Amino acid sequence: MIAAPDDLYVERWGSGPNLVMLHGWGMHGGLLKDFADRLSRDFCITLVDLPGHGRSPIGSWRGEDLVKALLHAAPPRSHWLGWSLGGVIATLVARAAPEPPLSLTLMASSPCFIQVSDWPGVLPRHLEEMAAQLVEDAEGTMNRFVGLQTFGQVNARDLARQIKHAVASRPLADPRALEGGLTLLLEQDLRSDLAMLSLPIAVVLGELDRLVPIAVADRIRSLRSDIDLLIVPGAAHFPFWTHRDEVAEFLRNFLLRVPA
Repeated sequence: MIAAPDDLYVERWGSGPNLVMLHGWGMHGGLLKDFADRLSRDFCITLVDLPGHGRSPIGSWRGEDLVKALLHAAPPRSHWLGWSLGGVIATLVARAAPEPPLSLTLMASSPCFIQVSDWPGVLPRHLEEMAAQLVEDAEGTMNRFVGLQTFGQVNARDLARQIKHAVASRPLADPRALEGGLTLLLEQDLRSDLAMLSLPIAVVLGELDRLVPIAVADRIRSLRSDIDLLIVPGAAHFPFWTHRDEVAEFLRNFLLRVPA
């Protein structure tokens, strides 16, 4: 465990090409740790707690400031993987980095989270309602969010309990960081950026995901016909948790094909 520049909390272990992993909204890097362990034999893992999440202090959530802080925290020449909101941020990094990442993986993520006429996603009012609820009850809002994103899975209640327990293993996200993350989800439309990136891209989606519906797969393929795509049957918004071995094997095969 090391302290990264700009005070971001980072954990780094393993050996091989660098793989940076970014967590989702309201969570922290610890949720990805067991999944990352499955890849650490072949890759040097860097897990980051985003500003105001887990063990990282609150910091700016302006897109350019996030990118700057993450590029300081991450080793050069890295693969970048982002889960949910982390996928939006990883795409921002890939767009702005002076040296392009080795690859980009979006897990239960989308270049555009908001539903528009030609793109499936979340209705903006749902995110706006969540932002309003955060002011009154941040912890309760997070618990409802976890319950929503495990709905429909086998043993959904047990799964939600496990994830809530894991989230509680580090300090809860600062409400200002939660608001900053929701603002990114509402405002960022990175579809054209994703189409223009000249690097290998993989996408992992859960069949039952209510935040990033699997209809996104066809839309992303219309932007990038060469993506590596995995749709995980029976998974919702946490495929790295519920189907760890299957997702890790898919990513290992994808990442090891990319020249380091």
